[in-house]
Amino acid sequence: MRLGVKGKKHEIPAVIEVDEPLVRFIALFVAEGNFNVVPREQYSIVITAKDAEHVADVLRRIKWMNPRIVRYDKYGVPEKTPQVVVSGKVLYLLLYYGLRLGARSSERRLPEFTLSLPKRLVGVLLGELISRDGYVARSSRRTVVGYRTTSKELMQQIQYLLATMGVYARIKTTPAERHPAAEHDCYDLQVSSKPELEQLLNFLPKNSTVARKLEKLLPSRGRPTLKVWRDVVLDSVKYVAEEEHSGFVYDLEVDAATHNFIISTVVVSNCFAHAGAVGYVYEPSLEQIRDMMLNLRSNNPPVPALQLSGGEPTVREDLPEIVRMAKELGFRHVEVNSNGLKMAESVDYCRELREAGVDTIYLQFDGTKPKAYIAARGRNLFPVKLRALENLRKAGFKSVVLVPTLVRGVNDDQIGEIIEFAVKNRDIVRCVNFQPVSITGRINYEERQNMRITIPDLMHLCEEQTGGRIKVSDWYPVPTVVPLSKLAEALLGRRFVEFSAHPHCGMATYIVVDENGDYKPITQMINVDAFLEAVNEAIELAEAGHRTKAKLKVATAALKHFPRGFLLRYLLPLLWTADYESLRQLHMRMIMIGSMHFQDLFNIDLDRIQRCIIHYATPDGRIIPFCTYNTIHRKPTELKFAISPEEWSKRRAKKKAEAAAPAS
Repeated sequence: MRLGVKGKKHEIPAVIEVDEPLVRFIALFVAEGNFNVVPREQYSIVITAKDAEHVADVLRRIKWMNPRIVRYDKYGVPEKTPQVVVSGKVLYLLLYYGLRLGARSSERRLPEFTLSLPKRLVGVLLGELISRDGYVARSSRRTVVGYRTTSKELMQQIQYLLATMGVYARIKTTPAERHPAAEHDCYDLQVSSKPELEQLLNFLPKNSTVARKLEKLLPSRGRPTLKVWRDVVLDSVKYVAEEEHSGFVYDLEVDAATHNFIISTVVVSNCFAHAGAVGYVYEPSLEQIRDMMLNLRSNNPPVPALQLSGGEPTVREDLPEIVRMAKELGFRHVEVNSNGLKMAESVDYCRELREAGVDTIYLQFDGTKPKAYIAARGRNLFPVKLRALENLRKAGFKSVVLVPTLVRGVNDDQIGEIIEFAVKNRDIVRCVNFQPVSITGRINYEERQNMRITIPDLMHLCEEQTGGRIKVSDWYPVPTVVPLSKLAEALLGRRFVEFSAHPHCGMATYIVVDENGDYKPITQMINVDAFLEAVNEAIELAEAGHRTKAKLKVATAALKHFPRGFLLRYLLPLLWTADYESLRQLHMRMIMIGSMHFQDLFNIDLDRIQRCIIHYATPDGRIIPFCTYNTIHRKPTELKFAISPEEWSKRRAKKKAEAAAPAS
């Protein structure tokens, strides 16, 4: 491409190197620039800045630019603020249509490639943006770094870039109607907690305006000396503690596939929760946990099922006590989300959990071959999973959910084998819940696409790897079962939980296994669509007061579309009573094959979040959708209630001493 500037020819290279000057130019234009078409300049890019000489010097470092400093007259009076102008139609079109920077302030956005820049260049970009269009302020209580814009997309991009550096930012919206002169809503992004500001300062260029201001306003800190090799930050160990432990250390987890920690030959990664390497410990007290449970039970209808997750919940020595508490408060179903390492060590521990009231173990299970575990966890943990299952079996458990985290190229070739494994262990395995990997941390587009696998991918691979026994057409979206809840509500006169998730959140089917180990999806045994149509008609009858007719409608449809033995033994009791025991008996006869694709910052969808059916309870009384908690709210929530590792060790030592002390 060639760019004409005042009769001269300047080349724009076919491949533009993304370096510091280009990143600064993009930030300068987004914050202070405009596209102009004026008679005297034709097509031009204009950046208005008091430090025009500095801006021009930055642009001159980009070889194919030829910036000039001008002062336009406005109503015959020279403008006080000079403008840096780069002329040329090709450059104009490149930035407008190629990089799509947006013509108006409300349309401003960053180019797609800036969302996967190395941390150093992200720091340059954010430093320039905040220095130009943001602010650093200090009140009597706190320091705030902020950025204001009328572009919602730009604000979300900046929030995302901050999140990739471990900095949580809040966004406040001021509607346009509050200000008569405003044409658009205004968005104000703020970072205000000291840990977040210190983290931000780590990555900002030392000579940026915002970094210099922060240095002055955070005097007690002192800038840390960080060693950077390529895109890896090397930091010193902050805390070391000794613990008496004979097995593997399994309570250290991180939230990015590229951030792995090797502990006793175990590499821990690909987990939503990161219980280590963050400089604090988040471990709610029993009182806080009880309050969170009461909050969930106070909903209408009361939450019937509870999953205890982490981190790794088996790290807590009081886990059985927490389970008993949940049962006492009315949770009919309690399950523990675990990697199974502690369960593999002790049958007695498994028995203690069952006797406390655990109904289901939600077991991390990446495959049946070593390569999946070596790639995701650092060593072959399949034998450990087998020992865990055997110990759970000996302890009397009848319900284990196998949970494979699916990653393209790692274990997507083992879908059929995992299902076969579940069938062979059907005395204890009730479900396989595939979870396509949720990608957290900073990762470029190509790497992300190489890892990404979707629910439709899973369904097609499942059909291929099961030899067509489970077809794509056998899967149904989670909210397919909503009519059954509505029917039970209409017939029995009380509210039931409705699995009204967004259709894109999850898909599932059930397989019925015979005595020989052969299986068939239930959707190949019954006419699901016809039966659900009859259920919807029955709901209308029941809501109109014709409950007997509604029951007859459902019974007739069931006789027509279901195998007789299956109908009488499992389905009719569930439809008539809608109780937990009938549902349990139905599940004992089948194995659920499901998938839940939890969102990450790269594919987050507000429509899905608004219909979320899996939530976190927090110690401050909030109930937060699963995907937004893990992408946005986890760190600030944990920081709010965190304690230092030193304090945690002291408390743990005190508890051990109290437990060991003889009773008076």
